[in-house]
Amino acid sequence: MCPLLRPLKTRTIYVLFSAILWGTTNAKLFPYNPNTPLPEPQAPPGIPWPKPAGLYQTGEVLTIDPRGFAVMDAVLEAEGFPGPRAPRDLCSEILERAVERSRVSIESLRGQVGGPPMAPMATVILERNPGEDCSVVRRGAEFESYSIQTGLEDNEWYMVISSNSIWGILRGLETFSQLVWVNPSNRWTYTLNITSDEPRFAYRGLMLDTARHYLPLPDILRELDAMSWNKFNVFHWHLTDDQSFPYQSKVFPDLVKGAYTPEMIYTVKDIQDVQDYARDRGIEVIIEIDTPSHSYAMGVGYKNWLTICYFNDTEPEQPDYPHHAARQNLDPISEQTYANMAILLGELQTEFNAQFLHLGMDEVREACWQSSPVIRQWMAEHGYNSTSQVQGYYINRILGLRNMERQNSILYQDPLDVGISVPLSSNDRTILIEVWKGENWQKRTTEITALGHQVINSACWYINYISYGEDWVKYYKCDPTDFEGTEAQKALVYGGEAALWGEFVDESNVHDRTWPRACTIAERLWSPPATGDWNAIEADARYRLDEMSRGRGISLPVQPIFNGFCEEPPLTQTSDNGIPPPGRLPLPLRFNNIIRRRFQPFPLYQHIPWDTPFILNNHIYRL
Repeated sequence: MCPLLRPLKTRTIYVLFSAILWGTTNAKLFPYNPNTPLPEPQAPPGIPWPKPAGLYQTGEVLTIDPRGFAVMDAVLEAEGFPGPRAPRDLCSEILERAVERSRVSIESLRGQVGGPPMAPMATVILERNPGEDCSVVRRGAEFESYSIQTGLEDNEWYMVISSNSIWGILRGLETFSQLVWVNPSNRWTYTLNITSDEPRFAYRGLMLDTARHYLPLPDILRELDAMSWNKFNVFHWHLTDDQSFPYQSKVFPDLVKGAYTPEMIYTVKDIQDVQDYARDRGIEVIIEIDTPSHSYAMGVGYKNWLTICYFNDTEPEQPDYPHHAARQNLDPISEQTYANMAILLGELQTEFNAQFLHLGMDEVREACWQSSPVIRQWMAEHGYNSTSQVQGYYINRILGLRNMERQNSILYQDPLDVGISVPLSSNDRTILIEVWKGENWQKRTTEITALGHQVINSACWYINYISYGEDWVKYYKCDPTDFEGTEAQKALVYGGEAALWGEFVDESNVHDRTWPRACTIAERLWSPPATGDWNAIEADARYRLDEMSRGRGISLPVQPIFNGFCEEPPLTQTSDNGIPPPGRLPLPLRFNNIIRRRFQPFPLYQHIPWDTPFILNNHIYRL
């Protein structure tokens, strides 16, 4: 019988607590109730998430010591042959750090080094092309595909991870670390396999909103860690909005007056540090400064940037709630607006070497422009009869700025929804349209791709929405090519992203609101399309997702996807009285938040730092 189902009086609370703590990745899920048993068969251990495009497991297993196997970067060895190894460069440094993360990830499974009769893995060889520029992240199958093969030479097992690019090696190392599991004898185990893998879509993103609630940098970095485990490659940073402008610009220093507090800001150095951290994990940071609407906080530091709204046509700078504020939207008829935006966007290009910029352009509050006799007079002079045409004027002026002529950009779908003509992607630049509106997203994708636009989809992946039950399934079922269109139109789908808007999300719940639901989106964007019996597909995903959710030692809370699990705790992992040894808390506790307090965001709530120690049975523990 499961120890958790025995009468409580027969076991001490410490043993019960220990059993909860030390469930392993081989523990069993429990159904909702006895009348709804879990579907079978259960996926075997050591199946990666997202599922590789091609994975053949031989059934043979090796033991592995996370600190015992050697790693050889074939580029450094070849360039140094027959003399000393070639000097380390940025690429090799990125790989060294990635290998260390893989070792730590395997160690987090709390296994032990095995022995006979299983043989150990001795060497991991990384094969890549030399001379690569690793200062910028490259995306897509050309750069992220990889293969994994194992072999035996001189009675020593070795594994080769091969890719054209360092970014593919990173994806292969992540798969390698997930192929390791802990067997019933508590040994680190690796199943022999042949893997050939590549991403389905080039753009696989997660959007975080740091304007509605400020997110501390450590929480952003933790999100990047989790993104890398799921092979996401874009962090879409919704940096500013009406509610706050936390970016400390060098060229317009008063913009940061729109931050919530002087402490709740991101400096240029902060963002560069996030970029470096993300690049180490094969993730590109795309910054969004949304205009011409969603810009109210800009007016705190630069009031004249915003349009003067009118009340009753005659009273300037007076609100007419709920239609408009006293000032709202960037002023579309002021030449100074375009000079300012050229400078601000230029700073993002220069300081952050931006491959892409997200320009927003959504939800323009046209009531303010409509209230202004000054703008109406300007419209008459230009032959405009709709403020949507004013919006189109603004968009095309921004895209036509000299420093934007070769800049890759992303815009929300809103301009196209009101008939505004937006330039297509060209040889000089890529312009992506983000389809985000949930209603009729398939129909709009059909219409937008029919115009020749490349698109990314977030419409069915708003993970800030919460609902009862296994809501991960609906995210898993969504496919960005599920619309009526030709093969040429579907080829215009560049990818998609999970969107976590921040109205009710801050550092207290950002991680467990995101994970593991975003995992399902990652697999939909990386792995081949799901085909066949959906019940079997869902069952396979459920087991792998649950293993992913609690199987990594990451100090990151994620919400459960199903009822609990239990298994007798390994005796080697507890002290004589059943309490786990002092140190970091074991995985299930950290993942299932047994003791962590969770609240919806509230401005006065001060989140307890992750490293805050607490005492249990005279021992110190840290989350």
